[in-house]
Amino acid sequence: MIDAGVLPEIRSNSEARGRLVRALAGAVVIVGVVVNAVVGILSLLAPTAFLAAIGEGGSVLTPSSLVFAGYSGARELGIGVALALCAALRIPPALAGALMVAAAANAVDAIDAVTTGRWAQLPGAFLFAAAYACAAMWYARQTARSTHSVSRLA
Repeated sequence: MIDAGVLPEIRSNSEARGRLVRALAGAVVIVGVVVNAVVGILSLLAPTAFLAAIGEGGSVLTPSSLVFAGYSGARELGIGVALALCAALRIPPALAGALMVAAAANAVDAIDAVTTGRWAQLPGAFLFAAAYACAAMWYARQTARSTHSVSRLA
């Protein structure tokens, strides 16, 4: 006869997978905040270093290249601040939206890298676009799941 005592709790692979995906989505947000903030501050405070880092630095800075550096800095810093605020305030729908904006900006950067032949910029822009889009979809799904579970209780 088999003893029918307390059975051990068995965790499914889906629980472990869910924790892993949650950790990856959170890591994308953290890395995104840091990278966007650093690039934004660098391009605003040291435009020559920023332009050299992206392969646009020359011996002479033109007014248009300084405008480009300022615009890039404002864009990157704005995305970084938006991601940080949405994460800190724990607003998943807004975080999903900010991640999609970041994904779209990096996708446009990847397309520009292809059309202008800046092959060194393509992997970074593509990987950030993909990572931001995946994290955005995960946060959006979590928001949809919590909305459906609340509506069932009401």
